[in-house]
Amino acid sequence: MKRIAAGSIALLALLVAGNAAAQGMYRWVDKDGKVYYSDKKPDDKPKSIEQRQVRGSVVETSDAGYALREAVKAYPVALYTAPECKEPCADARTLLNKRGVPFKEIVVSDNKTREELIKVGGAAEVPVLLVGSSLSKGFEEGAFNAALDQAGYPGKAVPGRAPAVQPKGKSETAAAKGTPAAKAQPSAPKGRYLPE
Repeated sequence: MKRIAAGSIALLALLVAGNAAAQGMYRWVDKDGKVYYSDKKPDDKPKSIEQRQVRGSVVETSDAGYALREAVKAYPVALYTAPECKEPCADARTLLNKRGVPFKEIVVSDNKTREELIKVGGAAEVPVLLVGSSLSKGFEEGAFNAALDQAGYPGKAVPGRAPAVQPKGKSETAAAKGTPAAKAQPSAPKGRYLPE
């Protein structure tokens, strides 16, 4: 009889907790900058307030910053380029910056970086995008976006986050030269350049 009562109490506690979780959680910052979390909406007028939905042990939030941090940890991004690779490499950089994806650019300009590119991509052709262990050769916007989406990167830049920094001394894009960029064929990858 005691086991049934204890089981009923545990079940009742789970139902009450589940009901509270379904209502959501609130996060707010008061006028002094203190951050609070509660299942009840604050009575006073906070500086900012955000409602989050809780499901099980997961908090769902619209904070794209969290998704970005998690993607960066699990699937770091590297872009292999070369000084001779103009438009395709510039387009790859632009796409990553537009989406706000932090990435490491490896410029293939010597034997060491060339050997690294061959080890990673199987050939000395650029651009090559590495998202975790997923590899995309040549620039094709759909393939790059699919790899980033699969890894959980947000579809657009996180508000308030500066775009990824481009390495110094890289080739100029068509826009930087003052000439209009040519329209890309969406289905065909743009060239694979062989670094010397």
